[in-house]
Amino acid sequence: EGDIIFADLSIRKTEATNKEKEDEEDEDAEFSCVKWIAVDHPRPSVYLQESPFFPQILLSVSDWSFNLWKLGESKPLFCSPLANTYLTAGAWSLTRPAVLYVACSDGQILVWDFTDSSFNPSISLKATHSKITSMEFLSSSSQLSHAGARQQLLAVGDEVGTLHIFEVPRNLSRPVHKEESLMLKFLERELQRMESLADDPIVPAVDAAADALQLESDNNRSTEVDHLNSSGMVPEEFAKANKAMLAKEEEEFLKLESIFITELSISGDQLPNFFK
Repeated sequence: EGDIIFADLSIRKTEATNKEKEDEEDEDAEFSCVKWIAVDHPRPSVYLQESPFFPQILLSVSDWSFNLWKLGESKPLFCSPLANTYLTAGAWSLTRPAVLYVACSDGQILVWDFTDSSFNPSISLKATHSKITSMEFLSSSSQLSHAGARQQLLAVGDEVGTLHIFEVPRNLSRPVHKEESLMLKFLERELQRMESLADDPIVPAVDAAADALQLESDNNRSTEVDHLNSSGMVPEEFAKANKAMLAKEEEEFLKLESIFITELSISGDQLPNFFK
């Protein structure tokens, strides 16, 4: 159901405390192999892989977004903005620590370069007209056995069974100066931001205030609906009054949304298309 779990399957079964029943209890003894579990996406992930440069950093892809996790944390370090279409696969770059690839159901490949931007993909490529179902780099060890060892090849499979092989351009295969250090600083900064939000007493207060406002709004709406029901209106008049009430609530919501966007200094380019 979208949870992410880390388990160590090398851990043996716990020993039975009663030596006389050891043989009987050995089959029923439980594995204590689960070391960490966290809520990842609302739906199951379609891709999960550890970074080749940062062993405790994980990339998970699902539905409309991808997350970057640090093993053992309760929340992701980074959540991508919502995409315009379903995400179906992903892959870390084997040579660039700050670059990852995400595949889409419309056949596009989105390249995220965190040395460039963490708000939008740096490059998008129309790889195929069908839904991409898998994506894999040719490993470095395999490339060394070929004459063109400097090539970086990406294999992309789609739902109609076609295999596409792409050669990654030099700017996406050659790391920039101190790229690993830059990516590490980005991850550390995101971790500090997450910890500061968790420790900030204002956040629970804001959540409590939001819950109170939602409860007040629900109570007000319930009162208004009860008033309409007891007013003796005919069905057509009731439907018209209820529609006007809903339109008023929608207008108030849009105003509040506009205030939040302004206060957070979010530009129009950073908003998903359905917000524009």
